[in-house]
Amino acid sequence: MKWLSAKYAYPLVIISVLVSIVLQIAWLRQLFTEQRSHIREQIEQIVNNSAKEVSYESARYLGLKDTLYRRFYCHLSGYSCDKD
Repeated sequence: MKWLSAKYAYPLVIISVLVSIVLQIAWLRQLFTEQRSHIREQIEQIVNNSAKEVSYESARYLGLKDTLYRRFYCHLSGYSCDKD
């Protein structure tokens, strides 16, 4: 007595391969969406830090030597202000 005949084996293999492909596509789509949102957050952070640095450098160029102002920008951006 056969446990699984060839009549049922091929459809089961095809169904399992299709389910596997669908699950891989769903996983890749989720991974892509998560990576895209992570990249957007990183770009936003880079632009934000650059804007803070440019603002600080332009204020320093204009001659604003206020130590509170310097500490404010250094604290916000993590920018090293010791190289003045």
